[in-house]
Amino acid sequence: MKKIFFLMISICLAISVIAQTNVDVFKSKNIKSTMLKAAEWQIKNPKHPSYDWTNGAFYAGLFA
Repeated sequence: MKKIFFLMISICLAISVIAQTNVDVFKSKNIKSTMLKAAEWQIKNPKHPSYDWTNGAFYAGLFA
């Protein structure tokens, strides 16, 4: 019983620390930076052939 209680307290503390360090996650600058990284990765690592419809959807979304 004590082990389970200690484990639960440890998990709660770990989540609390993680949540406090990621305060800037929802700032516009960080969101744009993450979106740019994702788009650059997607362009460098294509998953479908160039004639596939998913590329059209990707580039339409990227352009928008």
